[in-house]
Amino acid sequence: MDSLRKNAGCQFGAFWHPNSLRGQPFVIAGYALVNEYHIWVAPGEQPVKSKGMIVEATQRWKGANLAWALSTFQRLASQHTRVRITGWLMFDQEHPDKVGKSRATLWEIHPITRIGVLTGGQYRELQ
Repeated sequence: MDSLRKNAGCQFGAFWHPNSLRGQPFVIAGYALVNEYHIWVAPGEQPVKSKGMIVEATQRWKGANLAWALSTFQRLASQHTRVRITGWLMFDQEHPDKVGKSRATLWEIHPITRIGVLTGGQYRELQ
């Protein structure tokens, strides 16, 4: 992951990490306006958080993709479904103490713009 560049599009094939979905509301003037999903994905059928990365489904992209519901993401995680995440790279310098513990890198895919689900040997877009 050393060759990643900020503001570049990318794809990452991985598995949802079970129990790794977290909603992140943003509060402005006392109102929760935006809810992003922070999702840990990692290589291998038994994904380990310390070897994976965080990907984020933002409110705008969730609104454009009605299948991107929390229940769908939880089902994919519980079924150990292989996914291909497409989106934009973002370097999140706020969490250097988490590298090697709950993430492998400070790079994130944020926002996710497409989710492919491996079905029958082919990735099919989750829509």
